[in-house]
Amino acid sequence: GFTNYSLTIKAGTVAGFGPSITVTAVTDEAAPSSTPINTIATVLSSTGIKLSWQPPVISDRNGVITAYEIDYKITGSNVTMSASASGSTLTYTINNLKAYTNYSLTIKAGTVAGFGPSITVTVVTDEAAPSTSPSITTVTLTNNNTIKINWKAIPENEKNGIISGYYLILSNTKLGSTSNRTILVNQISLSGNTRSLIATDLDYYSRYSVAIQGFTSAGIGPLSSLAYIMTLQSVPSKSVINIVASMGSSLSTSVSVSWQPPAIADRNGIITHYRIEYNNVGRARFRRNVLVHLTTSNITRYTLTNLTPLRNYSIRVAASTLVGFGPYSTPIFYQTFDAVSPEVLVSPQSITTVADSNITLRCEGYGEPVPTIEWLKNGQKVGSIYTIRRISNSSSLTIYKAALVDSGTYRCNISNIKNFTTTDAAQVIVNDNNIDSYCNAIIEADIRWPKTFSGQIATAFCPPPSQGTASRICNSFNSTHQVFSRINTANCLSPQFEAISNMSNTLDKEGQNGTQVAINKLDNAISLTSGLKGADMKVAINLLAKINQVSNTVTPPLLEKFATVQSKLLNASNANQLKDSQQLDQAVQGNSSIMDVLENMADKVVLSENTTEFVISTPVLELKVYKVTNTTTTSGFELSTSTANTDSSSSDNLVISLAKELFQRKNYDKITLTSYTSLDRILPSATGNNSTDITRVVINSKVFSISLQPKPPTPLPSEFRFTISNKNAIANENNSLQSQCTYWDCSESNCKWSSAGCRVGPESNASQTVCYCNHMTTFASLLIISNQTEPSSSFTLHVITYVGCGIAILCALLALITCCIFWRQFFRTLDVIRINLFLSVMISHILVISGLIQIQHKPLCVAISVALHLSILMIFSWQLVEQIYIYKLLTNGFDSKFGFSPFMAIGFILPGLLAILTAVITVAIKGINFYLNGQVCWLSTSPPIFLAYVIPIGVMILLTAAVVFRSTQVDSKGNQKLNIDRTANNAGIMNIRRSKYAPVLLLPVFGIGWITFAALVILQRTDLQYVFAIASMLQGILIFVFYCCINCQNSQVENISINEEGRNKYYKASITGHDNEHMDDNGHDSIRSNSDMKSAQTNGTQVFATDEFHQAVTRAGEKDKDNKRLTEADF
Repeated sequence: GFTNYSLTIKAGTVAGFGPSITVTAVTDEAAPSSTPINTIATVLSSTGIKLSWQPPVISDRNGVITAYEIDYKITGSNVTMSASASGSTLTYTINNLKAYTNYSLTIKAGTVAGFGPSITVTVVTDEAAPSTSPSITTVTLTNNNTIKINWKAIPENEKNGIISGYYLILSNTKLGSTSNRTILVNQISLSGNTRSLIATDLDYYSRYSVAIQGFTSAGIGPLSSLAYIMTLQSVPSKSVINIVASMGSSLSTSVSVSWQPPAIADRNGIITHYRIEYNNVGRARFRRNVLVHLTTSNITRYTLTNLTPLRNYSIRVAASTLVGFGPYSTPIFYQTFDAVSPEVLVSPQSITTVADSNITLRCEGYGEPVPTIEWLKNGQKVGSIYTIRRISNSSSLTIYKAALVDSGTYRCNISNIKNFTTTDAAQVIVNDNNIDSYCNAIIEADIRWPKTFSGQIATAFCPPPSQGTASRICNSFNSTHQVFSRINTANCLSPQFEAISNMSNTLDKEGQNGTQVAINKLDNAISLTSGLKGADMKVAINLLAKINQVSNTVTPPLLEKFATVQSKLLNASNANQLKDSQQLDQAVQGNSSIMDVLENMADKVVLSENTTEFVISTPVLELKVYKVTNTTTTSGFELSTSTANTDSSSSDNLVISLAKELFQRKNYDKITLTSYTSLDRILPSATGNNSTDITRVVINSKVFSISLQPKPPTPLPSEFRFTISNKNAIANENNSLQSQCTYWDCSESNCKWSSAGCRVGPESNASQTVCYCNHMTTFASLLIISNQTEPSSSFTLHVITYVGCGIAILCALLALITCCIFWRQFFRTLDVIRINLFLSVMISHILVISGLIQIQHKPLCVAISVALHLSILMIFSWQLVEQIYIYKLLTNGFDSKFGFSPFMAIGFILPGLLAILTAVITVAIKGINFYLNGQVCWLSTSPPIFLAYVIPIGVMILLTAAVVFRSTQVDSKGNQKLNIDRTANNAGIMNIRRSKYAPVLLLPVFGIGWITFAALVILQRTDLQYVFAIASMLQGILIFVFYCCINCQNSQVENISINEEGRNKYYKASITGHDNEHMDDNGHDSIRSNSDMKSAQTNGTQVFATDEFHQAVTRAGEKDKDNKRLTEADF
């Protein structure tokens, strides 16, 4: 198109063509048929491209090129952007492109008819600096001055080129310095989108800010956000500076060294202390190091002492952080001066004085170096017992309240490195004319004990370094012989234990987390203290108790440490200190002993699944923790220990048997057994009973503790048995030696040995004791040694008990005789009841003093126990019968149909059934050992067979009290059935009324006496023997007063009243002709025999005693009985 054409035309004949004519014409324009040529894309920058071209060849233009159309896009993208240029334009610039991006550019030419084909060229824009920063994720320490930086890579579309590397900017905020490190790509670690870098050689103990930026060949990207990290300390990199040596306090033996710490940049941490090294020049082997700790005042000066006079020393100093010491400084040199021998300037002066005055002695010397002054008394160095003050070259010794012990020769030794000299001696004489009944002042254990009156307590300061006061008592043997007791250090506290005295408060705050630190500090305090004091023991044991209290679970290492510390405390060498602390004989936590505390800790130990037995052994104790297995619960468990006895060639054997019944009532996890080798020499031997002059008690076996976890009930469902070796053999024929099974009882504030719930088994022999106990705690076998031959029993009766029971027996016998006399005279039912009561009282007391301790023969012992049980029950049953009978008299006039048989049932049969059935059933089911107490012929407390004694007595006491109360009500209100003129002087009625008041005093005395007897047998306490003896005496005295003296008086009056009444009735019967004769069902009548009438005579009145008179009186009496009036026979 758009072509100029020339057209020529001519006509022709057959003859040929004629001339032609030419015309011209141009075709219309069309779209170019080809692309622009020479198309070139030139990169101008990272964001601009220049596109240049030439029009299509002329033949392909097909018209006039009027415009060019340019399209461009990122290669591979679907987003196209367009631009246009005029037909005369042959270049075009494209801006705002992305850096380092591949673009596709297309251009085509156009005429008015349209655009022709296009041509495409590609080009990549230049690189640019990254448009965003890396993102730091973490900065961590790999060692003291090396860090690891992790960051996320720059996104691809933000890189703007190829990341060539990174710049790491580390700014030390402490020193104000910054380092810029270039990190190439090959120096970093790649992990997905994460990049990491190790930065080394940072300054020590400095706070750094960390930033990073990436860069390409075109430039550096933005800086990342800051991250911060603190490097750790290291040893100083350089030595101290400005070291100066100058004269010290002594010219010849000291030098003062001062210095400045290293520069801040060289310290590499906090300077904590310095080390000074000095040596005598020319003597390479003479090298000493002194460690100087930096104080809060930042003092950098130290005086070296004890140098050799006239010597040249080289001195250098090194600084240290917590990590260690840095290099030493360059040495400096100092020469000491020569020494001067000491001289005496002032000697102490002799003095004579009286007791209780103050004395001050003084001495003074000169020398170089300054001499030391040492006081001597009688040639021996004076310790801390006197007050010594030192001022420069002089020294004074002061004696406060001088005593005889302070008399002697005093002098001073004055010495220095050059020589020594001695002052003149001073004679000190103390006169004391008042020494009777006093313990003279003495010097003992580095303590000066003052003169003390007999019976008073002396106090003195504890020997250094302990703080507090020690004490001891001045004991008197006679008016001229007084001796101090042993020293009590209960208030002496060592510095190491003072430092940990507040650990209990710390444990209250920290709980179980602080237990390991606490036990370590306690162990360290024990190791650093030479000779523990009483207060030290108290702090230590209370801290152990607190550790146990806050520990919910215990690890085996903690338990082992705990046991080791406790074994150090329970060493026999600490026996006196333990007694002073009162931590053995007093409960330390609730009702626990120190042995219980270890036992509780062991109960809480957590053992691994495969551990069935855990053992800790120390020189003082052996602790074993056993896991309870299925075998244990089905067949029981037996534990044993065997250790060599250091005191003899024998062995301390212990065998403990736990019956399977014990494990069938409750599920237990662990069994803990602790045996002690020293406690038998530390724990007091006395039991809860007061000792007597004829006995002494010693611990005759090793001491051990046993427990179950969780804690079992008390008493146990079944007794457990242990067999333990006797340290002292007990021959069967030796009745002065007795074994007793005991436990350490801390149920009260004071701990003591108690046998409650324990008994000696019949299997015991000379070499070993077999014990049965119904609870678990700390046990031992005691040996009771008597100086006189007594029955072999661990229970002894004191003289007071024999006296009390003897009086009761005598008074009951007198009352029995009196009652028998009047019973034969009147044959009254009430006298029969009282005879049985008196017999029961008498038999009971006889059995107590003669049969209670007869335990050698078991069958005999059972018989005595049954008889004693029966006779005591009969005391209360017959007293109840007496009051029931009196009540019947007061209410019914004694119905003749109510015979004596019911009273027999209450008085004899009921107590007999209780006593005999208790014995038969117990012996048949459990055996004799379960029936008997083991110490005496009495009912066992484990199981509590004695309840068959206590409960019936309690019931009968309540019933008797109720009947007495009811009788009192009836008597006070009156009763129509009695039909008695209460104003009449009827002696029988008065006797009845007196009889019902006797139990008001007797009943509580009987109750207290025989309940105390039961407690006495269980607790075996001497004070209870006194209570029982007093109650027994009161029983006898009250029986004698009420039933003997008053009864005799009443009976005499009754005889007169009966005879007078009978004579009146005789006359009345003769007049009225009444001749009735009645006898009641019990065979009672008003007057029983002629002989009684013949013999009765009171206050000079002769009683008429013929048979006729007797019969008449009888008939008259029966007449009144029909009218429901009481006769004297019923009284």
